[in-house]
Amino acid sequence: MDEWNREAGNWESYAQALNRSVTFSFLGKSDVVEALSLEEHAGRYRWWFDKYLISGKWLNDRLEEVIGQVGPRYNKQLTVDVPAGRQLVQFARLPSLLLDLDGRAMKAGKLAASLATAGLDDRTVDKLIETITTLPRPVTGAERVVGPHITPPFDDWHESWLAANRDSEVLLPTYSSSRQGDTRAGKNISDVYELSIRAINLIRHDGPAYKASAMLLWGDAGVGKTQILCDAAAEALRNGQPAVVVLGQQLGVGQPWPQILATLRFDGTPDEFLQALSARAEAVGQRALLLIDGINENNGPTLWPYNLGAFLTLVRRYPWVGLVLSIRTTARSLLVPGHISEQELLPIEHTGFASAPLDAVTEFFSYYRLPLPAAPLVLYQELANPPAASLVLPDCYAAAWLAAFAPSRL
Repeated sequence: MDEWNREAGNWESYAQALNRSVTFSFLGKSDVVEALSLEEHAGRYRWWFDKYLISGKWLNDRLEEVIGQVGPRYNKQLTVDVPAGRQLVQFARLPSLLLDLDGRAMKAGKLAASLATAGLDDRTVDKLIETITTLPRPVTGAERVVGPHITPPFDDWHESWLAANRDSEVLLPTYSSSRQGDTRAGKNISDVYELSIRAINLIRHDGPAYKASAMLLWGDAGVGKTQILCDAAAEALRNGQPAVVVLGQQLGVGQPWPQILATLRFDGTPDEFLQALSARAEAVGQRALLLIDGINENNGPTLWPYNLGAFLTLVRRYPWVGLVLSIRTTARSLLVPGHISEQELLPIEHTGFASAPLDAVTEFFSYYRLPLPAAPLVLYQELANPPAASLVLPDCYAAAWLAAFAPSRL
């Protein structure tokens, strides 16, 4: 800013010498990027930089069209938390996982500092303290992950936390609060042990989805794959995160990319589309999501088996973009070639509401303003199936409405 102020002052002085008044308004990089990302400047962006612009309005318009196409398969007012949804959140590379791991490392560091001042004169404790100092801090430490385009070294982080787990576990019998000795030290060591277990579980369960470049969401017909992808896209766009949904049912014969770009009405090449999507992601500092729902539908059996490998390879060249494909269980082995590894396309099963039948039934009945049935658990499990709930409950609601306003009650 000092250089800006100096140069602006020189020009203003020059203008005053000519009996003129001029004002220079500062626009920083973020201001310029924000201005250029507006739909109204798409033409200027294309003219100046010879690149395509994907704006927030363009993204919202495309999702609105998809939602209009899928009809009752998506209901934005009916959302139930399911395990596959958690994996999609991690795949979107939201900061929650890194913040959690960073916070646990900071807590462990404070516990290590307390142990260091306890004067225990124990080499095993000293080893634990040294191990804790090497724990990764992905948000505040030297290992800081600077953006969602960076894939963290989860394997190394896992080893660091495993070391802390082993070094604390071996000390538990000696410093247990139930034995003679420094109970405060025992509590600190126990807390480190518990922190390490949680961190290890986070890395094991959520790390694979976070670091994946592409995900295969598979499940039986009617479990809600379209619902969860549309919901993920809608939530992303609400938070300013770029997301594009493409329906497999709209893809015709030929190569996948021409069909996808035609559906999106994007007048450019696949690389130009991915470049524009990456530019949007980089501008807002969030990973862009390209979600293709139902690759088994329409011409999927002829479209994908011989093109999927090259499709994944192209998308992988753009670290700001994450790809999610959804597929029906019965078509998975037919459409996904065997040479594509889980590192290239991470498989995540979507079981619908099977993991939370009571939550699902409660949400559905609340939406249709119906009282929960006094029924055995097996009925709840049946109604937790999205197609069953979508078929039965609207009729129940209609019947209840008609009964409430029957002529005999007027």
